Amino acid sequence: MHPYVWVQYADAQLQCCYSREMRRIHARWAPVQALMGRYCRDHASMVCAPDGFYWRDAKGKSGVFIAFKDFIPTDLGQQTQALLRVTMDSPLTAKETPGFIYAYELRTLSSGQTAYFKVGRSDNVPRRMGQWSAQCGYVPTLRDVFPLKARAPSGAGVARAPSIIGTFLPGATKAGTDAARMIPAVKRWERLVHLELADRAVAARPKEYEALCKPCSDCGAVHQEIFPLRSDPKVYEQVVVDVIERWERFVRAITES
Repeated sequence: MHPYVWVQYADAQLQCCYSREMRRIHARWAPVQALMGRYCRDHASMVCAPDGFYWRDAKGKSGVFIAFKDFIPTDLGQQTQALLRVTMDSPLTAKETPGFIYAYELRTLSSGQTAYFKVGRSDNVPRRMGQWSAQCGYVPTLRDVFPLKARAPSGAGVARAPSIIGTFLPGATKAGTDAARMIPAVKRWERLVHLELADRAVAARPKEYEALCKPCSDCGAVHQEIFPLRSDPKVYEQVVVDVIERWERFVRAITES
């Protein structure tokens, strides 16, 4: 029998009994787990048992019922599902602000097998594009600024009404963003999107994602907002857009109720 040790996992706020042998097995994924957080198997199972929760407002009054199945896909790992559930149920803090979610494609990093997407939040996307390019030397290709318009009834795709007025090219975007379209609680929105995309990146491109969990050679930061996915013309719409818009619906449900 292996000796047991007490381990404190990021975001879990729980101490769980975990074996030294299992820690060695999972050592390869330590950088990933440090970014995503982790529960022990028993606590993850407990967190994943309820079918939903009643969202409570700032005064603690319960309101709309949130069903987990409406937002959390069943193909995600149990750890990710547990973290998503806890994040969904956590009260909003005074630090929450309105903003946009943007999606870049980093074509200079992409290869024939892997596409890289950066997803983040900002209340001024053009300014953020310039800051990030100067900080790390990457040339971002802006794909979208969310929220987008609703999908057409015919299912023909997304009817995009850009939050940026004019061109998406970095350096040429002079106008600001449409503040009226910002979503409340953008930090919560971003956190949920990052948790799911990290799971999908680990599943699709584990080595590439693990490499991104190390400090950037240009700025020294760990870019937990960059996600390598399979290189496929449909992956942006089917994965990135789907994840961002689904969690947008959740944030709207708890802030507009």
